[in-house]
Amino acid sequence: MKPENCLRVCEWSAVPVTGVLDVDQREAIEEAAEIWRVANGLSALPLSFAGPHGDTLRAYQYVGVVEVFGATVEIYPKLDQQLLDSNQITSALLADSVMRNLLWMLDVSGYMDISEADTAHLEEHPVSFYDVFAYLMARNLRDELASGVPHAYQTMYEAIPAVKGRIDILDQVTSHWDRMDRISCIWDEFTPDIPLNRLFKCACRVLTDKVANPVVSRLLVDCQTYLDSVADVDPLTALRDIEFFRWDRSNERLKTSFDMAIRLLVGTGYTLGKGGSHTFVFLMDMNSLFEAYASAVIEASFGVEVETQQYVGKLFVDPARLGQYPDYMWRAGKKRWIGDAKYKHLAKGQHASLTFTDLLPEHSEVIDAGIRADQVLNPGDVRQLTVYAELLRQREKLAAFPDIMILYPFVGTGLFKSAQATTWNGSRFHLTPVRVTRQKELAEAIPRYFGECV
Repeated sequence: MKPENCLRVCEWSAVPVTGVLDVDQREAIEEAAEIWRVANGLSALPLSFAGPHGDTLRAYQYVGVVEVFGATVEIYPKLDQQLLDSNQITSALLADSVMRNLLWMLDVSGYMDISEADTAHLEEHPVSFYDVFAYLMARNLRDELASGVPHAYQTMYEAIPAVKGRIDILDQVTSHWDRMDRISCIWDEFTPDIPLNRLFKCACRVLTDKVANPVVSRLLVDCQTYLDSVADVDPLTALRDIEFFRWDRSNERLKTSFDMAIRLLVGTGYTLGKGGSHTFVFLMDMNSLFEAYASAVIEASFGVEVETQQYVGKLFVDPARLGQYPDYMWRAGKKRWIGDAKYKHLAKGQHASLTFTDLLPEHSEVIDAGIRADQVLNPGDVRQLTVYAELLRQREKLAAFPDIMILYPFVGTGLFKSAQATTWNGSRFHLTPVRVTRQKELAEAIPRYFGECV
């Protein structure tokens, strides 16, 4: 649809939509969001309408696009300081800046196995959500198809002029008994026209009319060229045909693209019989993306491999119940570290990162901040980390208390420093800002002080 008819809102915002979206459009958007919730196993809607007449759109941590007939809602992450106190994006330049920061996070977190080198040329032109989603699928798919389009044996049933395979006697004597120029045959054919390829071709076709970036358009065209001999089917048929699809060694290389294509086509709503040519939903959970991004940043800064969601112990000993799994664990030198990512703009409203002191003499600009770390931290988040530390210390019989860390997104331009404190159990606590804007080196996304603490 036309850009001026597109409502651009920010994550975690409430926006009035009276005069922008009519009742039918609101219902269609909420229905599309429900389809996405069911298909992705979410416990709550990724967006909703509130108020006595449903005239307020509420967005949460999911970013992306919801398109129904005559209306498109785009939800942007707050990856720019100008957006921290905003509910909507009215500048195309700001929207493009946010998309470039989002691409940076996708790059370095290894999302869908893309890399910065892959997206450098993509950013030479404006990038939309459609472009990002299409690129995530098509880039991998094009490379895999170039190395070989998957084929499989399919049993064919057809009346043809000459015998091929074996004659289908029953069909011949019942349907073609009076045809001397046709013989009903059954044979196995090694063909690319298989459900997997039909799924890919359908996803590429659905996206072709939505993307605007020329790099992405070329990728989709390349993919469809490789799949030229594959039949065109609608999304419902494509999804139905792969319902019981089985993987083997010959096609496992395509699983990443397969998962993305499934998510893209499910977003059309066809699986629940409520989709149409003007329905499209694709959303990303920023909590999950920030966790993956922060993990990559830690690895780059410490030069170590980070363990994610690893077991450290149980809260109950007898009976053994309630296992605990921190976001991150790693070892730097002789020291053990435990970390949790919190996708919360804790330093919102100030240029400097958070500190536990009211004033640092060498950084007088902190005077204007007016927010101490302990004033915005959730006690439950700190308490949880200290429990992780105690469980790990007991489990591994550590002589020293593990250091613990909370990582939070930071878009400020002032003091960039980690805040330290000592917790009740003796662990050294680090409240670490993580830049979510593009950096020259990934390790620069968090303060460079860790060498002194290892």
